[in-house]
Amino acid sequence: MVWLGMGVSLRVELASWLDHIRHVNLLRQSHDRLAMLHEELVSKEKLPKGFKCECGKEHEFSVWVYAHWDDEVWNRCECGRQNTIQCGKVVRSEKVPL
Repeated sequence: MVWLGMGVSLRVELASWLDHIRHVNLLRQSHDRLAMLHEELVSKEKLPKGFKCECGKEHEFSVWVYAHWDDEVWNRCECGRQNTIQCGKVVRSEKVPL
């Protein structure tokens, strides 16, 4: 490795950080676009926005739940119940030890 001086090292590090910032900004834009598409899908398809646990607490579905709509996904409520959700409906609810 050839030492090119402190200025070159700092410029390389700064360029790396600027690339990282650009990447983070692109991720934020993608996330915002995904959230907007999610809202459009939920309102257009009349899909449920979430479910209510047996304890009465309401849980909102994340984009991940919609991506795995036909699969069984799990949610653990603060009350200790594990809710199994499929196609937007609770198919099983069990009290599990915390």
